[in-house]
Amino acid sequence: MVEITTRRRYHHDFAVLHPSRPEVLGLRQGDTLRLPHHLSDNWIGADQVLAELRALGLEAVMLRPAHRWDSEDGQVTILYVLTSASDRLPAGARWLDLTALRAGALSYLEPDALITLLVEDAEPARVPVLRPAWARRGWLSEMKTWLTQELARLGRTPVGEPEQIKHWSLSAVLRQRTVGGVVYIKAVQGHFIAEPRITAKLAELFPEYVPQVLALDAQRGWLLLEPLRGDSVNNAPHRVWCEARRRHGRLQLASLAYKDALLAAGCADRSLTQLEKALPQLLQESLELDRLSPEERKRLLALEPQLLGEIDDLAACGLPETLVHGDLHFGNIVYQGDGLTFFDWTDACFSHPFFDVVMLKSYDRSPEASPELRDAYLEPWRERFESAPLERALRLAERVGLLFYAESFNTIYRAQEPASRWELGGIGAYYLRRLLEPS
Repeated sequence: MVEITTRRRYHHDFAVLHPSRPEVLGLRQGDTLRLPHHLSDNWIGADQVLAELRALGLEAVMLRPAHRWDSEDGQVTILYVLTSASDRLPAGARWLDLTALRAGALSYLEPDALITLLVEDAEPARVPVLRPAWARRGWLSEMKTWLTQELARLGRTPVGEPEQIKHWSLSAVLRQRTVGGVVYIKAVQGHFIAEPRITAKLAELFPEYVPQVLALDAQRGWLLLEPLRGDSVNNAPHRVWCEARRRHGRLQLASLAYKDALLAAGCADRSLTQLEKALPQLLQESLELDRLSPEERKRLLALEPQLLGEIDDLAACGLPETLVHGDLHFGNIVYQGDGLTFFDWTDACFSHPFFDVVMLKSYDRSPEASPELRDAYLEPWRERFESAPLERALRLAERVGLLFYAESFNTIYRAQEPASRWELGGIGAYYLRRLLEPS
């Protein structure tokens, strides 16, 4: 018997709003009006969305990926919301208002989603309070005013307009070309609002490890950065993987001297004591518990005494709580020659240092490489804490770290607009389900 697998296809639909009125653009296809769209094998970023529209003769500003629908045949449909830069229409296109949508003038699988978009556009008071600023009309213009002022202060003449690179519910990333080279802008808010201050403080304390910060607006969550130099560690030789772990361990140890300053900059206090306090609510009220079966949820609740004991055992190993990146996969590290840069400090906190290794280990290429990678990370720890039970602490951290990351994603979900939770959907449940595996 031959097993047939369905290849997943992504159908990207673009809801392009009129620049000043609550209307959406429809393109004529045969006898019907449809949204502009694009087919691919993957989720596409803001830069590619805008390129696809540009190919149709449309200049637009990305606001947000709004919805996702998964069909039984493996097709994923993602609806993106944008605003047009002009009210001029390409051939065969029309602007459609609420009356036209309600009359069925546009063919779409989820017409109510489009109607909601236009209702929110017509009545801003209806926009969910958790929707980020960059997903609303007018944000790009406001950011450009700040960027122009900062580039002038730096003596950097801009070339062209800022280019939207990444745009989702957690952040927006833009690229600006200047006479002196490219710079990047990152915007965050809500749960991640401290990232600009944290990154700036880390760059001040550890410039060899962190991107160079050119400017920031702490209140609005904006960060202006020099570009990262080098290549992703994800594609690096094995020796670079080892060195990345070794240097991260050194960075964590060095952070002990600056704990107060980093907490003041916005690093969260996520001590083991805090994790113990959060455990009952996490097991009972996590937003992704509905992804687990009733039997899995029952087993998870029964684990609470064991998990509390494992947290206590990890604390008893006697290692200090240090700077923790919180999302340390190899996509957040670049290398160039002997240099290594750690970036994207949105989840930075003070907690058990070995939790970062839990994330890194999930990216190991092969089980055979794990002992050498483990030893590289532990090398600076052995120099400082030679009598501590480091291997035992690492084993316990791999287990307790699942709780740490389950709590991380649950906190992120609660900070997101509910309609955007699909972007990271399933990750919290993944960590909760792993707790059910034999320890």
